[in-house]
Amino acid sequence: MNQMKPKKNTLRADGANAGLPGAKRSAPPLVADLFSVSSTNCELKPLPEVSTVAAAAARPGMAGLEAQPMFSQRLAPPIAAYALRITRETLPAIDLDIRQVKAGGLIYLEITAETGSTANIWEKITAAGWAAVIVNLRLESQCRITYAASQTAAPEAGSWALRQANVAAGAEMTWFDLALQGSLTASEITTYLTGERARGAIYGIFSGSGDEVRHLNHRVEHLASRTESNLLTRGVLGGRSRADYRSLIRIAPDAPGCRGQEREDTLLLSPQARIESLPELEIRHHDVACSHAVTATRLDPERLFYLQSRGLDASAARELLVRGHIFAILDALPRPGLRRSVSEFFLSRSH
Repeated sequence: MNQMKPKKNTLRADGANAGLPGAKRSAPPLVADLFSVSSTNCELKPLPEVSTVAAAAARPGMAGLEAQPMFSQRLAPPIAAYALRITRETLPAIDLDIRQVKAGGLIYLEITAETGSTANIWEKITAAGWAAVIVNLRLESQCRITYAASQTAAPEAGSWALRQANVAAGAEMTWFDLALQGSLTASEITTYLTGERARGAIYGIFSGSGDEVRHLNHRVEHLASRTESNLLTRGVLGGRSRADYRSLIRIAPDAPGCRGQEREDTLLLSPQARIESLPELEIRHHDVACSHAVTATRLDPERLFYLQSRGLDASAARELLVRGHIFAILDALPRPGLRRSVSEFFLSRSH
């Protein structure tokens, strides 16, 4: 039996495309040489009409983008923009490999998932300096999308990201937000549950050491009845690193029968590490079931002593407790390669 080989397309922000026949080899000068983008099992198409933040803000579902400080004030960058359409025929495992060629630009990804489609997307960003990304997802009815975002960055590099999804009736959207590297990571994810019985989940892992800073903001808006959400994030902070985590579940007045839960747990590995967490519930209907919780803990000396009494050295005992802290999310990561990558990161990192 012949096996179907993954299809790979490579696009550059200068318009050259090694994977699509007949592609144009010219592009607006503002986006030239900003990013190299390759995709597996999908076809990326350039969006030359989206070349500024204002143009991105005019796209469906992106109202209010220009008010985002990370894009309008701090960067005001040129944009490289692409569109991706997921159908029932699309192979489910999609890799988006985004490599920043020159610092200071923004990449905009517009993704549409057709009715009944399924996809498992892994977005991998390699930052050469300060990078920014916007992901605008639209899920039609009865489709199921998982989107994991990870980054590789030099110690002095960082990233700003705004990702959002509009989820129609019976569809399911699951995010994995992995803020692990770089001096500063700012990530905002919003899911709008616009159709009845839509479901949304946001899972996060963040890590910091030295003087690194993490800002995470996760939100789910319940705009239709009998929708469900789950927000769960685990963090590990060492050195003088600090993190700011915000989460919100908002339920509209005309959205009865909704369920939502949010929880964030941080493990502090040093006295100087700091976490500020604020989980919020904004409920405008009485027929709902929602909960929220937040914890900040340190390594338990008794557990460390117990593990060392069973033959582990201090470093191995510490690594085991850190892995146990993030395991609930690590085990749920949708790709073996992604689970291995995150595991190796924590094994190799000295907080």
